[in-house]
Amino acid sequence: MANKGKAPAAVGQAPVVHPQIWSALAGEGVNIPTAGAVVYYFLKGHAEQAYSPPAFSSINFRELLPCYFICRLSSVGYHADPNTEEPFASFTLTAISQNQTNPTFTSFTSFADGDGGIAYFEKTLTKNDVAQNSIAFLDLPDEAKEVFLQQEIEFTVFDVNGRRWKLHRIEGGLLSGGWKNFVYHKMLAAGDVVVFVRVGAGTLFFGCRRSSSDATYFPGFMKVGCIGVRGQSSSGFTRDLKQRVPPETVVEAARRLAADSNGGEWEFEGLFYPEMKLPVYVVGVEVVQEAMRKPWRIGLKVQAFREVQGEDKRKWFFGTVAGVAPMETGPWRMLEVNWDTIPCRTTYENPWDVEIA
Repeated sequence: MANKGKAPAAVGQAPVVHPQIWSALAGEGVNIPTAGAVVYYFLKGHAEQAYSPPAFSSINFRELLPCYFICRLSSVGYHADPNTEEPFASFTLTAISQNQTNPTFTSFTSFADGDGGIAYFEKTLTKNDVAQNSIAFLDLPDEAKEVFLQQEIEFTVFDVNGRRWKLHRIEGGLLSGGWKNFVYHKMLAAGDVVVFVRVGAGTLFFGCRRSSSDATYFPGFMKVGCIGVRGQSSSGFTRDLKQRVPPETVVEAARRLAADSNGGEWEFEGLFYPEMKLPVYVVGVEVVQEAMRKPWRIGLKVQAFREVQGEDKRKWFFGTVAGVAPMETGPWRMLEVNWDTIPCRTTYENPWDVEIA
């Protein structure tokens, strides 16, 4: 049987990526707490990462309410899939006894804010960028000037597997020689986002985020205890299917949490794929607590800084809270938001992922 649903080549076989380079490849807005931080682990968010709905029917969810748990983030690994070259992160979490006093501290780092000499740009590929039946060019954005050194006409790019590729830049801000071959071997398609990262004045790296449908949730609301994921299905998108988290790993984490909720410390693991455009399900304690102190109510105006679909930029989106879920079910996606500038678009948001306008 094919390895459908398995972790990509196992984490131990996946290339390790420098955290700052990983942050550039993952895209803005993907913030992961640092190793050693005390965090909330959200079981619902972990379930969203699975390639199919986890089978929670054998678990007593009364032991899990409200489905989020205090853990210590024992380790964080930054990787890239060796086949698709998309970034993903691995977590090792140590569950902390739910009987002990809730800690009020955490540690948080956004690597993109560091000063490690990282310059990068990203571009969403068009049909012309990936055409194989003509001379192929990549029209570079203005930000490319900060990544490609001015004097470079021919340069070497390293992918996440350490392979080197020769590309040529011509006058007018175009990549030409080598680009068509690069597209073919990388199996790039229109809608994919390519990322070029320069470390200081030295090595140039390449990564990508494969195109997919909008944030992939399971259809409807899985009314099994407190576990539920609302939203739209992915309409059979399969390019990244093998990268998804196996649902069995989520069920095992839930089973252990249900069995050990009254005491003891034990470790479990999780994977996170930013290209799925889903929220990080490991969040610093202070981040959550601060968000939950805000006066969320129906009619409240909110805003969020998000990617513009099909464009290489982010902008503010504005909306109105249309519903607030009861706290008994936990804060994960507790806010129903109607967005002003996206017709007929309602999403369920985490309180720490939006701001009061």
